[in-house]
Amino acid sequence: MRDFDAIYNDAADEPAFSNSTEWEYWSERWCDVCVNEPEDENEAAVNGCPLITIGFLGRTPKEWTPTADPTRVPALGSCSLDCAMFRHRDDGPDPEPQPIPDPPGMDPLFPREPYEGVRMFRPYIPEAVNA
Repeated sequence: MRDFDAIYNDAADEPAFSNSTEWEYWSERWCDVCVNEPEDENEAAVNGCPLITIGFLGRTPKEWTPTADPTRVPALGSCSLDCAMFRHRDDGPDPEPQPIPDPPGMDPLFPREPYEGVRMFRPYIPEAVNA
């Protein structure tokens, strides 16, 4: 994740949430189960997610993007943002990027094109997993 200053400078100068209730709905869905936010409140105050801090400063980080799934919006209150840095605590350790980058100055043994692609972040939706 980028550092606080970089996130703050790129953030839109407008609040992400219209009120504290909207924040509570949104944070319950995203922040409360994310690996970037420590479970211990004292630890979160020191080493917590900088996106939350910037959100509390009345700015909207670039990592919070308009949702791609408008059917979820009513369950989240009126806020329709997704967090690009979200990873559920149950997802396990961060996977190594695929394919592994070539070492500098070395040619690859096989063509990379079939293995290259865009890594997409998808929100964790428990209903879809249990269905």
